[in-house]
Amino acid sequence: MNFFSAIGDGEHYFYFNMIFFILGRQYEFVFLTMAFCMNVHWITFLKMSLRHSRPQFDDKTIGIVNNSSICSGEFGNPSGHTLMTSQQTLTALFFFKQIWAEWLRTHKWVARLLELFVFVMIVGISSCRLYLGRHGLDQIFLGILLGTWSAFFFNGVFKKHFYDPVFTPDVDSEHPKVTAARSLKAAKYAAIVYLAILIKMICLYIYVDTTFEIPSDWKTSLTNTCPKLKKSHTFHHFSLACTGYVAVMPSFFLWNYLKHRDWACNGITFESSAATLANQSTGTLALEAFIRCGLFVVVEIVGKKLPMMIYGHNDLDAFPDLVKRSVEMFLLTWVATRFTDWLRTKLYVPLTPTEKTKKAQ
Repeated sequence: MNFFSAIGDGEHYFYFNMIFFILGRQYEFVFLTMAFCMNVHWITFLKMSLRHSRPQFDDKTIGIVNNSSICSGEFGNPSGHTLMTSQQTLTALFFFKQIWAEWLRTHKWVARLLELFVFVMIVGISSCRLYLGRHGLDQIFLGILLGTWSAFFFNGVFKKHFYDPVFTPDVDSEHPKVTAARSLKAAKYAAIVYLAILIKMICLYIYVDTTFEIPSDWKTSLTNTCPKLKKSHTFHHFSLACTGYVAVMPSFFLWNYLKHRDWACNGITFESSAATLANQSTGTLALEAFIRCGLFVVVEIVGKKLPMMIYGHNDLDAFPDLVKRSVEMFLLTWVATRFTDWLRTKLYVPLTPTEKTKKAQ
């Protein structure tokens, strides 16, 4: 049960999103990653604001020991695993039903299989959290409710009014310079939102740290059920540290601005860019995917280890951990976008006549 429950941890959904980065599907990668990072913020903000207990804190007989480093140590409400699972799976389901609408209409069994998978994930993760004593029914229901609402928001409001106008411009009539200007405006708004979130979370953290005394029974129970858990992954410390993930929002919009600014300066149009990509050889695409996979591993290592080397220990406090996660997100965003754009121009190899014939058929 601990193993299946761990699937609902946020990092696994982030690694799923990285599959699209490795495959060069930046449209899908950026949207799903933005939804993930904002969802992390809402989970941590609500947990630190409500500061509710967990069943395992109140009754030591129901908490099942988890000897891994992935263990729940924050406040209890809402259930982060169920909120993240319902939000990420439903967001992906709604998103793919929109962008793959024609294909799924002709392959209805795939759509039904995806719907069944989403249902099993939500019910399975929720049941595990309840069985392990990590959450009560009210916390699980609140997580599912908020996760479902978030999925509808990102697909019905954010994608339609904010994401698509910036990341899918009118390729028939719009100049890249216009797209660049709109992307820069979006990046400024996103930076203001990120700074506001950062200030809000720091103020809330200081308030909780100075006014709320965590009961000793909670700490004792947490030590017994999660013996390998780090301090930075407990209570309000983890809530502040996870705010660093939101840095991905302005970074992606800034990348989109820089990309289209470069296109405008170099005389590249949407049509010529699409034609170049469509004419790229299969071997080059495979090499790109291999290099992206290696870059992801490097960034993960640097983002996690470099701040720890600077601070000199593995169990970081809340503020150093906040810096660590912000650096990790910035590095990942920059490598996933700007360096990948540069890499594509350097590795470009056109299709051979034989490959063109096969593709046409």
